[in-house]
Amino acid sequence: MIGPKIYKMAHHQNKGKAFRNALTARGWHESQYRYSNHVKFGLFDADWRPQDIEDLNGKPYFLYPHAARPMVQYDGSVTPRTDCRAMFVSAPAGVELMKRIGYPCEVIEVGWSLTPVKLFFPRATVERITFAPIHPNANGYLHEVDKDLNRRAYARLLDYVQRHEDVTLTVRFCRDIDDNGLGEEYRRQDEGIVWKQGKPDSSTDDITRADLVVSHQTFAYMSVALGVPTVMMGEDIAPRSGNADFGFSYSAHFEDYKDYLMFPLDILQGETDEVIQNAITGSDAVEDWKRRFIGEPFRAKYFVDCIEERL
Repeated sequence: MIGPKIYKMAHHQNKGKAFRNALTARGWHESQYRYSNHVKFGLFDADWRPQDIEDLNGKPYFLYPHAARPMVQYDGSVTPRTDCRAMFVSAPAGVELMKRIGYPCEVIEVGWSLTPVKLFFPRATVERITFAPIHPNANGYLHEVDKDLNRRAYARLLDYVQRHEDVTLTVRFCRDIDDNGLGEEYRRQDEGIVWKQGKPDSSTDDITRADLVVSHQTFAYMSVALGVPTVMMGEDIAPRSGNADFGFSYSAHFEDYKDYLMFPLDILQGETDEVIQNAITGSDAVEDWKRRFIGEPFRAKYFVDCIEERL
């Protein structure tokens, strides 16, 4: 390769760390400038920020995972660009779902990059539950459908801990708790609940210290990857996108791949005690989902090889 090995990267909630480290290990340097004639390519979490791509002045760009869940937002909510050199995904499901929704660019599986991938560790009992509500966007917006999911999931968990006196519940929320849909009237319901503000930074402390995690999307996917008993919520509702009511939309063909995408355990489906017992015991259905959506650990060398072969 001729010239310095320099690239441009957009960072999103620490989700690109493994990709950056892989490039650094192979002698690539991240440009700290908006414009640089020496930049060979861009690595972004999304293609809906046109300025990132325009700043490359025609150089190729690649996509790394914006979220743990495959980008089904491209199914009608967000129009994909057709000039991406390749999209990197974590697991076989990323390739399969992008194929099903007709994503126009190359899709390459490079392994799970957000956490280690660990074997499931069953629990005999539940003592510590971490509930991570669906968090609002950076501007504080969260659609009412997600606020409602947060409230209903919390109500079920509150009922559970009130009936099991040895169980503690930590609500790990991001940004303003009122924007999560859990206003002061919910926080007054039980003084024994721990309310903890976290950050959307891919940290895992509140996962690894729990016997059970109840959440949605990235936080829940990380919990599954780490082998912690996990229950998701609202899995039967179509994926959605938007940071304001006027731009909010659902994926267009969810019913076509709903059964493939959904996690087997949902706190809002079935009896709470039974769902939780199934989560801590483990099941073939969850292991099959994990194989498809978490897959194997990140393959750093293969990822960089794919970049360099396509430049």
